[in-house]
Amino acid sequence: MGSHNATVFVQADVAGQNYTKHGVLVIALATIVAAALPSIAGDLGSADGYAWVSYAYLLAETHLLPLWSNLSVIWGRRNAILLANTLFFAGSLVCALAINMSMLVTGRYIQGAGAAGLVPLVNIILSELFTIKKRAKHMAITNTSWAVAAAIGPLLGGALAEHVTWRWCFYLNLPLNGIIFILLLISLQTDQQNTSLPSSIKAIDWTIVSPIIDGTHMLLLGLQFGATGYPWDSIVVICWIILGISMMTLSIITEWYVPSHRPGLSIELFKHRSPLTAFICSWIHGVISIAPYYLHFFFQTDQDASPALSSIHLLPMVLTAAATTIATGTFTQKTGNIVEPIRTGFLITTLGLSLFTNLDEHSSRTKLTIYQIVFGLGLGANYSAPLLAVQRAIQTGDIAIATTTVAFSHQLGSALSLVISGIILQSRVRRQQPRLLAGLGPDATAQLPSPGMQVPSGAFMRTLTGAQRNLVRVVYASSIRPMYHVYVVLSGVAFLLGFLIST
Repeated sequence: MGSHNATVFVQADVAGQNYTKHGVLVIALATIVAAALPSIAGDLGSADGYAWVSYAYLLAETHLLPLWSNLSVIWGRRNAILLANTLFFAGSLVCALAINMSMLVTGRYIQGAGAAGLVPLVNIILSELFTIKKRAKHMAITNTSWAVAAAIGPLLGGALAEHVTWRWCFYLNLPLNGIIFILLLISLQTDQQNTSLPSSIKAIDWTIVSPIIDGTHMLLLGLQFGATGYPWDSIVVICWIILGISMMTLSIITEWYVPSHRPGLSIELFKHRSPLTAFICSWIHGVISIAPYYLHFFFQTDQDASPALSSIHLLPMVLTAAATTIATGTFTQKTGNIVEPIRTGFLITTLGLSLFTNLDEHSSRTKLTIYQIVFGLGLGANYSAPLLAVQRAIQTGDIAIATTTVAFSHQLGSALSLVISGIILQSRVRRQQPRLLAGLGPDATAQLPSPGMQVPSGAFMRTLTGAQRNLVRVVYASSIRPMYHVYVVLSGVAFLLGFLIST
């Protein structure tokens, strides 16, 4: 098997793959911090840094992702995934020992840098070990472990923050990372390259890789600055966003016209209809996968649930998506059909998102559960199918860079969706500020979440009178709903695009 202009011979047993899948569980444990954020902000005395604890991880995981396919060629898959695992370990340790918010945010960024490598390398290794049919099942298991662990994370984080200390949200990663490192070291027998660090740095084509990394960094930072307090017409926000878009555009143009022995992204995807269409479907899947994030908030706003408890309420969607992911992988393994899950999945996802647009402050727990199940059925079908469609349409030697490109697009879609939808939510709530002032009074209104926190906590809701709580529920439920309209349109577009993918 190979990557672009380099032949990579892979020999690994099934046990090695199981340990690789467990590596994804470690990344998913990063979600454990979600429910502990209020405790962290209070303990470190920095409410302003609240949003950056999560965003630093997301930023690093997104903008550093294109670098890892290059590193895996230079050092070998095994060494690269061990390095990614080590970075995640180091980031967890820094977070656990943090004495202030700056140190914690730095640790989260290091964690994200490790996660940026683990995500694509898992799929690259699986792709080089198995045929299309067999890898469908293994990728399904990997994605299922991610989904389940990500759902359990906030529940565990809330329990640790309440009964022990939030630092255990990070200490818990250390033994798991250590065990997985040893198992990977022993069982994952892939190619290894003994390249020195200076030689490795020189081997990377920075004229190609740097613009996409820096451009993504600038764009996401600009959006986050605008979402967390800077005016949108400020020079800081405008410059970061314009520079980011310009750098990303420059990267694509450069890769299109300037041949590179180690490209940052796979331009070949954009030259043929089927892989390009599957690539877009993967990006849309990344965008709409954020929809449950706002269900999480919906429970807290309308059902008075804590972040930890709302994770339990989201289990119907998580478990349904996990079951569908496994079923889709098994179906593809037996039939070799990749396109049908893409079409059917996005059709059901569109239906589920359409149901979400009917949610309001009076929605019952039963309705929320049924809607989640429908959405989960569609979401789970497309965790792996678009990537498999891309891999099937390209040459074997381009699998590594193509896999990284699809992972990058999916992650970028999720990051942009999270930030932009948060901006829309804040904007719509701000429009109803006079109504909130009239109903809550200036003191209670001043306690509403800062831009980075986005929705009121259950603790805040319990301090209000019945009429005030109902007002807040109405405002936030009506502000969340329009985002689902956007997701419906995007999911519908992906369904139609599925008919352009060659069978």
